[in-house]
Amino acid sequence: MTMMFDLLYEEKTGFSAIRNMLKERCLSDMGREHVDEIVFQTDFQTIDKATNETDEFRRILLFDNGFPSQDYIDMRTVLSHLRIEGTFIEQEQLIELSASLHTLIAALQFFQKQRQGKYPALEEFCLDINIDKVIIKKIDAIVDEKGQIRPASSTTNPSQAESPTSNRPKRSTSTMKSATSSTPKNAKSSRY
Repeated sequence: MTMMFDLLYEEKTGFSAIRNMLKERCLSDMGREHVDEIVFQTDFQTIDKATNETDEFRRILLFDNGFPSQDYIDMRTVLSHLRIEGTFIEQEQLIELSASLHTLIAALQFFQKQRQGKYPALEEFCLDINIDKVIIKKIDAIVDEKGQIRPASSTTNPSQAESPTSNRPKRSTSTMKSATSSTPKNAKSSRY
């Protein structure tokens, strides 16, 4: 009964129309999935936090330059596959992973440079994001800044190249997860 009431209430208040407008503006499937998970809220702290994050991001889009707006690639299937010991990543997937990780780094650096303190809600949102520098260095040794396989790396068949997790102890696999999923479940309100 509550679910039916929520759906009717969202329809009457125009919440579902707002959800559809948001989905149209998402850059990735992950963003559209996140919008589908948004539900009508009544908790003041949740609403206040989300409102502050949204307002700060709106100001970034209107008045600030340099926030990365490309390479938000859904790597969940690839990374899930790589968690299995002995699996490998394909060349195209490695290039996409490199682009995605560099986008995450650029987004984090956006808040750490001259803008520190300017967007406190989004800075707090980013506190728990950790990207394993070893993974980045290993990928950068294979993929150049233009997204091409480096000549020294091309002598090895990319499908035979070991995954970044296969040479590390099992515990480090969670580091790969933290490098990509990066935020706790309860903090994903403005992730996409």
